[in-house]
Amino acid sequence: AAWLAVPGLWGFGGQLEPVRLPGEWAEARQVVREGGGTVVSLPWAQYFNLNVAGGRRVNDVMPLYLGGDVLVASDPNLDTPAQERADGREPAMDLLALRIKAGEPVGEQLADLGVRWVVLQHDIDWQTYLSLREDPGLVRVVDGPTLELFEVAGWRGEVVADDGSVLRLDSPVAPVASIDPSGPATWSRPGASGWLRGLAPASVGADGRLRLPAGGGLVWYWPAVLVLVGDAIWLAAVGTAAWRTLRDSPSRPMYVL
Repeated sequence: AAWLAVPGLWGFGGQLEPVRLPGEWAEARQVVREGGGTVVSLPWAQYFNLNVAGGRRVNDVMPLYLGGDVLVASDPNLDTPAQERADGREPAMDLLALRIKAGEPVGEQLADLGVRWVVLQHDIDWQTYLSLREDPGLVRVVDGPTLELFEVAGWRGEVVADDGSVLRLDSPVAPVASIDPSGPATWSRPGASGWLRGLAPASVGADGRLRLPAGGGLVWYWPAVLVLVGDAIWLAAVGTAAWRTLRDSPSRPMYVL
């Protein structure tokens, strides 16, 4: 199937062009990366015409541009409602997006969902989200002609125990994290089966976030271990085949001047 990538060598007929992003984009990315925490990307749509890219129709670029945990809409808005991403937080954000458009404050509810940042791109129906500017639970930290970034004032931390204490989180590798021992806690990341705290299974909360059982030890995603083992076996097989090829190949004569 490699031939499918051949058109990319010519930029898909001129459809791939570099885009110079306005300064507020880099400013927002720096703030988010230095501060950490979950980001919600608005307008709440999967595909829209991106003004800074000449009006081209794109999939929301914020997960790639910002990195980290970015909550975006995954409904392509075809015949019937659908959810293309396995992110259990999306239904809750669907309702909050409607409340924003209705002019209601949502800062407190965003904090309850574990959201720290709200990025508003000035595209499609972005004017319907202007109530964000008046929300007492939000603070605008980046303000530009093509993008705004708001901080959720009530955000407490990425991992919060049920008793309200904020737990230290250190995650040097994506599927593994070190979290302070505690009672039951919530990690503000998309929940999924397969996560363990030590050897105790985690669960998915009603709002779609990862629920950790009481205890300590590393928090890790056991299916990733299978992937790593598979990669190790594949590399070992390739290395063995290469060694056998070199061992069995006839030696070439050496010429000395």
